Amino acid sequence: MREDLFDLLQKFREYRDKTRYGILTNGTLIDEKAARKIRTLRVDYVQVSLEGTEKINDQIRGSLSFARAVNGIKLLLRNGIKVGISMTVTKVNLQEVPKMISFCEKIGVNSLGIRRFVPIGRGKAMEKFMLSPTETKQIYEYIYKEKLRLKETKSKLTIILGCEDGILAQNEHYIPACCTAGYLSLTVLPNGDVYPCRRLPIKVGNALKDGLKEIYYKSEKLNEIRNLNNINEECQSCPYFIECRGGAKCITFGYFGTPFAPDPQCWRLFSKLPTKTFKTKVKKEVRLNKQFIEV
Repeated sequence: MREDLFDLLQKFREYRDKTRYGILTNGTLIDEKAARKIRTLRVDYVQVSLEGTEKINDQIRGSLSFARAVNGIKLLLRNGIKVGISMTVTKVNLQEVPKMISFCEKIGVNSLGIRRFVPIGRGKAMEKFMLSPTETKQIYEYIYKEKLRLKETKSKLTIILGCEDGILAQNEHYIPACCTAGYLSLTVLPNGDVYPCRRLPIKVGNALKDGLKEIYYKSEKLNEIRNLNNINEECQSCPYFIECRGGAKCITFGYFGTPFAPDPQCWRLFSKLPTKTFKTKVKKEVRLNKQFIEV
């Protein structure tokens, strides 16, 4: 759809010694010609979104989208390109997770990313499909067992839970990736506006006006987000806080309107999705080394 895509990839290739780059796509427009170009331009990986097997995926993403995406995936694999499938789990496709793990093993992709739904943008209208804390606990524990099984069987497939996996620290055997917004990630929009993450729509500066280095070190909003003292007291009192860091900031922001509230799908705090009246105070004058370190 984007006519300058391959021009952009060519520019990235010119700086191949300094960059790593991938493509996130629905996969439906990838033909043999596009797959060869992606290989030639040395793209590290391609992520294709699927929401389940054919019936459920097409219910969510549109008629024939599954068949077209799978065709694109096979073309990419045939051209030696690493492919990962991304699946966003809701009440609609929760039962599809085991089927998708089997499908990914069979088709031979490198990874399956199973992500929680983030209620932002058009997703606000789909909030009713968010998993309850109990459902979240059950599916996370199932996925964790599957991750171990794949490792033990030396499967090519890796299951990735993503950066919103902090609350699974309660498993006590799982070290989460945790939210990296503002630490290891910044998102730059076409107009130069900078977010801590593509799923955390809080403007922290403009790259064209301020420069990324200036934003990273001096943005007041970014420093607030990185300051663990600003996380709510309920999370700070949790024995898993340092591993979890308050859970998924993107989901929390989408649900409560603040990234400092508790993760609404945390099963330690909630038996069902909470009301949206939670408020927390940003402690601008508290330094990180007073209580918690910046990780």
